Amino acid sequence: MARRTYIDMSIEPTLYPKIENFVNKTGAVTKEQIIRFFRVHHKDTVEWCLERLVCNPRINYSEREKKFFPRVPTIRSKEGAEAMDKAIWILAEFGDTRIRDFMAVGYPQSLLIITTDNNVYDITVMNSLNVDVIKTVIPFYRKLNTPGYEGENGDFEEMPDMINHIALLSTKSLADKIRGSYFSCYCTLNPQTHTPEYHEF
Repeated sequence: MARRTYIDMSIEPTLYPKIENFVNKTGAVTKEQIIRFFRVHHKDTVEWCLERLVCNPRINYSEREKKFFPRVPTIRSKEGAEAMDKAIWILAEFGDTRIRDFMAVGYPQSLLIITTDNNVYDITVMNSLNVDVIKTVIPFYRKLNTPGYEGENGDFEEMPDMINHIALLSTKSLADKIRGSYFSCYCTLNPQTHTPEYHEF
């Protein structure tokens, strides 16, 4: 066990289930992502909780992949798992104190995030291999999943879209391909820090 310089035992009982829930809902997550998400707590406290969760055992850890997993594995395609790994960096940057809830959603989106100030975000991860397919699928996917109501003339009318749609691109050069494709904004990940960097179209 690594030597810890500081462990806040008063916060540990409440943090313990939060971290377990975070691992279970993301399906696969690195220590760095967990520490960034729970950065309001001391790093040593977070690491101590992770060690306890693995030893109990409440979650699994793969030394080969350097990731934490739920006891019951989450089944995803290779593409889906890679997209989720990238989307988690956006979730981690929000941080625990700003998140009311989040959930994994079906392709082509990766995550749906609800913040404490009642804003809703969804994250779609795209690269040069799938951007053309996804930008075509997205309008139909959203139309099928947008609730509506019967208007004054008996016509079906869609509810206003209140979700902030974030496109996470592998490179800024893909931005022109999705311009006008219903996304609120796009971002890339800093290659060194994995911090989301947001850009305007």
